Amino acid sequence: MAGDGLTIGGVDSGEYGLKPPLVSVVIVNWDYGRFVGAAIDSIRRQDYPHFECLIVDNGSTDDSRAVIARHVAGDPRFSTLFFDRNHGQMAAWLEALDRAKGEFVTVLDSDDIKFPNFISSHVQVHLALRLGIAFTSSRVVEIDAEDRVISGANLGFGFIPFDDAPHGLEPRDSVPRLATISDADYELLSQATARIMPERAGWFWAPTSANMYRREVMTLARPERNPQVDFLAGDIHFCVLCHIFGGSAVIDRTLSAYRVHARHGDKARPAFVSMLHMRTEPEAQAAAARRSRYCTLRTLMQRAGSLRWIIKDRYWQAVDQQSGEITEKTLAAYYAEPEVQQVFADYFVELIRDFDEQTVLHEFALRLPRLEARLAILRRLLSQAPGLRPSVEDAEYWRWVEWCMPTRPDELGHLTHPRVADLFADNLATLVKAFGSVRMLTELRRRFDRETRHAIIKRSRCTPLLTVAAVQNAVAFWHRVRPRWSSGAKA
Repeated sequence: MAGDGLTIGGVDSGEYGLKPPLVSVVIVNWDYGRFVGAAIDSIRRQDYPHFECLIVDNGSTDDSRAVIARHVAGDPRFSTLFFDRNHGQMAAWLEALDRAKGEFVTVLDSDDIKFPNFISSHVQVHLALRLGIAFTSSRVVEIDAEDRVISGANLGFGFIPFDDAPHGLEPRDSVPRLATISDADYELLSQATARIMPERAGWFWAPTSANMYRREVMTLARPERNPQVDFLAGDIHFCVLCHIFGGSAVIDRTLSAYRVHARHGDKARPAFVSMLHMRTEPEAQAAAARRSRYCTLRTLMQRAGSLRWIIKDRYWQAVDQQSGEITEKTLAAYYAEPEVQQVFADYFVELIRDFDEQTVLHEFALRLPRLEARLAILRRLLSQAPGLRPSVEDAEYWRWVEWCMPTRPDELGHLTHPRVADLFADNLATLVKAFGSVRMLTELRRRFDRETRHAIIKRSRCTPLLTVAAVQNAVAFWHRVRPRWSSGAKA
């Protein structure tokens, strides 16, 4: 059995019945018929033969389909998936991930190019590090729409210095070796490779077409699909979360070309190469990057139960880390964003189940000291009361409510923040459905003065509660006048 160009300790892997890893290449295209042919050809020229390539066309309206068919030309390693409309970049990534069979996955934007030694270099690094990592990222050159080289690097790659990061691969005779990587090339790769530990926050990597992921880590990091997630940028989410899970390595060698040009006919805005002292991405692209971070946070919280085991005691650090640079100022700004607060509110109860109440209340208090954040959680608790009650004890539920309220427990019964009163009014019918009218009147009395309580009931127009309140008021009135009435009757 032939080893197909892989040796272990100088022995052909075929002698042991072993094979090289399969690499799944994903090309995502949308209306880039003028570029996609070159992207496909760059994969066909790879010196590493053990790959499959899935081309996902995201509902192109130009000549992309014809170009794709012409360039794959019956090569069995290539397959195609054509969408009838644009489902979004993340949707294309996730669809391809479902179909990928390779141990490693690399994505190629259809306007970019991978150099012939891209796959072999990345695979060799993965096989030659002492411990496995989640993904590798290499340097790119930037080119324009006419294939002219216009910059020697991309701003993202290594922007935060990693000179103090562990460098180098294992000795070349002690690791699996690819035949396409000579001894000289191996030494160059070793000198150019730095491992970034998963605890390190920041952005160190080049764009989509420069990265290669372990498929099982991508599967762990994949977000749940919905219309908002489908159009997010895949590389931001997967680079950040995969790095948090398993760390990454940067290869300071140029192995691909990143095309800088007006996007999809947007000629009103010039295309800039990466520059250090000016923002070169459109404002809309920066906003999309922020939405990708929200998706990453949501994925972390959706899977907290399993992730707390996988990433050990780093879970809450990971929550901070995915926001970007970890400084007091940047974290405070991040946790003040309403979208972030809403994610925390959405998973408040689930996190308590995955961890414990004391831990979650402590970690939330560190990150969400602002009133707006507590009110977002309170709104969620009040609106979900009927669904929570079967699995949450009443005392536990009201204890969480107290934590969200801006008054201290010893102030209950005094005037409370008007926005809290508004939330109770908005959700009073739901709360009555969950706890009953009598119990809710008791809870309102514990938290609000008489005037506020009556305003809440009146505004809510909750008929059952109004009825019970009227009856209780009548009974209270009767108890007040009964002594006088009795004494008058006896006289």
